[in-house]
Parts: sequence; C-alpha cells; structure tokens
Amino acid sequence: MDDVEIAPAFHACFYEYGGLSLTPMDEIDHFRQRYLRYMHNYRTEAPYATAFSSTFFHMIRNKALGAACGRHDGYDLVGLYDGAVMNIVAFTQTLLAHPLSFKGIGNRETETPWWMLMDRADWTLPLRHVLPTIRAIAKPPDEYPCDPIRRSFAEDIATFALDFLFFHELGHVIYGHGDFLEQEFGVYQLSERKAVSGLSPDLAKMLELSADVFAIEQTGRPWLHGNQGTKFASSAEALVRWCTALNLLLMISDASEAPIARYESAGHPHPAVRHVAAYGYMSKHAHVCGARIMKNFDDAWLIALEEMGEIAEHFGLRSAIWAAISRDGRKILWEQERLSELWSSKYQTAFDHYSRIRPA
Repeated sequence: MDDVEIAPAFHACFYEYGGLSLTPMDEIDHFRQRYLRYMHNYRTEAPYATAFSSTFFHMIRNKALGAACGRHDGYDLVGLYDGAVMNIVAFTQTLLAHPLSFKGIGNRETETPWWMLMDRADWTLPLRHVLPTIRAIAKPPDEYPCDPIRRSFAEDIATFALDFLFFHELGHVIYGHGDFLEQEFGVYQLSERKAVSGLSPDLAKMLELSADVFAIEQTGRPWLHGNQGTKFASSAEALVRWCTALNLLLMISDASEAPIARYESAGHPHPAVRHVAAYGYMSKHAHVCGARIMKNFDDAWLIALEEMGEIAEHFGLRSAIWAAISRDGRKILWEQERLSELWSSKYQTAFDHYSRIRPA
C-alpha cells in the first residue's frame, strides 16, 4: 500500500473535517511532499519501521489552523489542515515584515511598516477571515519580508512550527493513544479542534501533552546534541529558531485570552501549560548535556519568550498563553504539576501497554 492508494481511506476518515486535500498551492505542496518523505522513511527505516508500518500522511482540505489523526480500514492516518500551512506561513512572514519585530534579525531597516496592529486577529480561523483584521496602514510590498535574512528566519520558524504539529499527531500514533481510544471508546480520531466524546478532560489533556513529547523529541531535542546538518551555523542558532517557533505556535493556538480555569473542562491543555511542560522536558535533557548546552537552551527560550511579550505589547496580538503568563504564573505551574503527577500515578503504566515505542 502506498500514499496514493491510501487516499480513499484518508478521505473517508477525515471527511467531516474536509477530507483529502489536493490544493494546488506551492507552499502547501512543499510541506505535503516534506511529510510524505518523512513517512516513507519512517515506514522503511529503523527504529520506527515497525511502529509506523501502516501509518500514512496527507493534507486535509480545511482552511482553519489544525491537524488530526485517526484510523480507517486498519491504517493509521495523520493529516495537517491546509490552513495550518497557510496561516503559519502568513503569520511568520507578516511578523518579520514589520521593522519593530525581531530587531536582532537581519536588516530590519529594509522593511516597510505597512501594518500596525493584530489586536483583532485570530489565526486559528481561515486566512480569508484573518487578513482583513490586520490593521494595515499602507499597501504591502509584493514580497515580504524584504530582507533575505528575515525572510529566511520566517521560513525557518514556520517550518519548525509545522514540523511540531506533524510530529505531535505522529506522537498520538506511536504512543498508542489511538489504540487505547479504539479499545475503550470504539473510536479512534483525535483533532486539535474536537474533543473525544466520553473521554475525561484530564485524560484528554494528558494525551495531548504526551504527544507533545514525541514532537519535542523529533524537532527540538536533537539540537541539544550538536548541529544536525548544514542549514544552521550552530545548534545554538537552531535552538533560537525552534524555541521561537514553539512559542509563536502556542501563541496563535488560542486568541481568547482564556485563563487556566476556563480550560477545566476542555479536551486539550491550556497553551501555557503546554509551554511550561515543553520547557521542562527540554530543560531536563539540556541539563544532562552540560552547562554550555543548558545555557544555549535557556538563552534561546528567553529570547523567544521576550519576543512573544513584544508581539503582545506592541502589536496587540491576543493570546491565552501570554494572558496566563502575565497573570496566572503559579496556576500554570500547579496545573502542569497536577497533570504530570496524575499521569505518573494513574495512567502511565496503562499506556505503556499501548505504546509502540517507549517514551524517552
């Protein structure tokens, strides 16, 4: 079975979200091909060949920001919404096009401030609804960011953010979340935007945090062990981009400014809780790598956090994560610790039975 032959099963599995996407856009096709290559390699190479032997990827025809995984005809299926690519790419390009953002990246003097505020923008919505809410003060250039270094930075953080979404969905597969849901609830489908009926909010949150671990393992942790290729000058440079991407992805995942308490009955954790959990996981592994790596990671995380604050303060971008960090710091830590302890004491042993690979 190959990726073309699996298309009917994929379309049927995600029909309620829009089904299989064949959107002929260069940006979408770039990431479609990227993740098809990843899946082909995972199905044929150690150490994941057995775990992902029946796992396939395609894009989902949905213009919102989202992703999903499910099972149909015995195949594990993973998809990103078209809108995930469109929105994240547009968001990063728009940010880097403003000279007051990311002041240490490239030559910001080449950028024309054609927009002023994002205070009405909700980047989870289809892009056609988002762009009119950005308060423009001039006509944008034909291509932006204008500075090539800033344009490359925007591409890097968009790629890291989309990679995180992709590997998060694979995390649900490899850690056996779908197998558990199918056995316990007779349904195997998880979406960033839809809760599983009958699943307790706490367990749903813990499954999401668990899937984040695989995404961190694949996209962030390798850079703690040195440069992973020739694209970046150093692992420290890559870590800045990874931390920035994760912070911005969590920033645009909820524009409601909801406090921690409002997520009590939600089927996914508050973005600020995911933020703290990700920092804790990466920090633990950075510490093992030594003082220099720990400093590189902490510096990168601080740069990303400060930039998130600048975006919120200067451009008015509403987000649940920044609102919680600003006013609910202790509550974030308490909630993350509560879920972590609950997972360890009540669920981890049970899920080890379903996991196709041991979580790191």
